[in-house]
Amino acid sequence: GHYGREAADDEGDTVFYSDADEDVQDAFAAAFDRVNEQEIERVRVVDDLGRAYGTGRRKEAAARVWVKDGSGQIYVNKKPWEAVFPANVNRERVVEPLELTELTGKMDIWCTAKGGGVSGQIEAVRLGVSRALQNYDLPTDQSSRQRVC
Repeated sequence: GHYGREAADDEGDTVFYSDADEDVQDAFAAAFDRVNEQEIERVRVVDDLGRAYGTGRRKEAAARVWVKDGSGQIYVNKKPWEAVFPANVNRERVVEPLELTELTGKMDIWCTAKGGGVSGQIEAVRLGVSRALQNYDLPTDQSSRQRVC
């Protein structure tokens, strides 16, 4: 006999599901619920110069990002970010994490970006900024923490 059930997939083909598949799915769902119920404890991580670090990757691009209190200067590969990402429609996405946490003009950002194309590098820097901000200064309310992630 069969230990499971038969069902039709999206194309209408018959597929056999074992009872073990359902047990694995149930166990995964229960573990996922337990993780979501736990409060994530974040620790402020800064170096001797007061900088927090974050890494971002997107497609083939990778960015290493440092953030620090400052006047809002952004440097990519030792150049002002406007020179590295000129007239790119997506360029403003780099500063979205700062806007969401109301830190625009209050943090300096230094980063290196390499690999991939311009759009991938922009997204990698954006993710790196978000991760560095999480290490730098922890949002006190859950809603702003979720917006940064």
